[in-house]
Amino acid sequence: MKNIALLFLLIGLTTSVFSQELIKQKFYKKEKGKSIPKLEIFRNSDGTFLIKEYNSDGTPKMIANSKNKNLYKLDGDVKYYSEKGILKYEGTYKDKFICCEWKLYDENGKLERILDYNFDMDTMQVSETENLKKTICDEEPKFQGGDPGSFVKYIADNLFYPPQAAKNMISGKLWVRFDIDEKGNLVNVKLLRDLDPSLDKEALRVILSSPKWKPAMKDGKPILLTYSMPIVFNLK
Repeated sequence: MKNIALLFLLIGLTTSVFSQELIKQKFYKKEKGKSIPKLEIFRNSDGTFLIKEYNSDGTPKMIANSKNKNLYKLDGDVKYYSEKGILKYEGTYKDKFICCEWKLYDENGKLERILDYNFDMDTMQVSETENLKKTICDEEPKFQGGDPGSFVKYIADNLFYPPQAAKNMISGKLWVRFDIDEKGNLVNVKLLRDLDPSLDKEALRVILSSPKWKPAMKDGKPILLTYSMPIVFNLK
């Protein structure tokens, strides 16, 4: 029975080994007679591709399982590593665009943040939002005693529609990104997607006019946290 079990095990290993076909390989320059791979692409038995990039010392740089073998048009799950070979971030590409959930790790490989990405087919742009329920923080930042959703009401109550934009019937949605620092201040405010110069300016004005927040907490200490959110200008 042991021999039969061993035979089945060997058959299984053989099948696993030959389920991937090496179709492309590049090397760094030889050092001390050794060739270190720079890139390897395998074709899986299901028609997808396993793509591996390496650092010059042989540690992994990127590993992807993609529907195609083009490095610039990845379609599948991807992992990126630091120069030390430590996992840096991982997530998914769909039709070459970043999408879905991405996990970001610190320099020691510890999970630090989780972001959600959504691709807008109409504008061909990607929006980013922090998944606070999954991000590693013990307590979410609070705006005027409430959750971050109360900040949406603050924006709606204080947003001014520029007359020229209203006259020209300009409306739509833009995206803003900002950090809430350890003191509760909104800093590093940026537009991820603009709309119209006057509307962009007004959106930034409202964000920058925000009163202080109660910062996010981790291990009993305040931490900086990044937010991305849409601001909608709608003519009624």
